[in-house]
Amino acid sequence: MEIANLQDVLSSIPPEIVKRGLVYYEVGAVKSGVFHGNTFRAVVRGTRDYEVLLELRGNVLTAFRCTCPYVRQYDSMCKHVVAALWYIHKSKGDLKRPWAIKRKDVEAEVLSELFSKSREAWID
Repeated sequence: MEIANLQDVLSSIPPEIVKRGLVYYEVGAVKSGVFHGNTFRAVVRGTRDYEVLLELRGNVLTAFRCTCPYVRQYDSMCKHVVAALWYIHKSKGDLKRPWAIKRKDVEAEVLSELFSKSREAWID
C-alpha cells in the first residue's frame, strides 16, 4: 500500500529519525501489524517493544501514536512510527486484510529464550 503523503510526512521530521526508522524497518524490527478499519497497529522492537498506531484516510496518514518516550517528550514522530510507515509503504498491497505475527518466528524466539534460560539453570 503506497502512502500518498509519505514524503511530506518524512520531510517534517529530523533526518536522523528517518534514517533510524528505515534501519529499524530493514532489520525487521516491525514484529507484527494489523489493520482495523482505518487504523494500523504494529509492535516495533526497540529498547523494548513499542506499540505504534497509525490512522489513515484512504492512503493518507492523518495521525500517529507510539508508546515510546520520544513521542511523549518531543511530541514528534519517532523511529518506531517511521519503521511502521515503511512497513506499510513497502507491503505492495498485502495489507488489505488483518494478519498477525509470523508464528514460526515467535515460537522460535520463545523456544530459544526458554532453552537458554533452562540451560543456564542446568549449568548452575
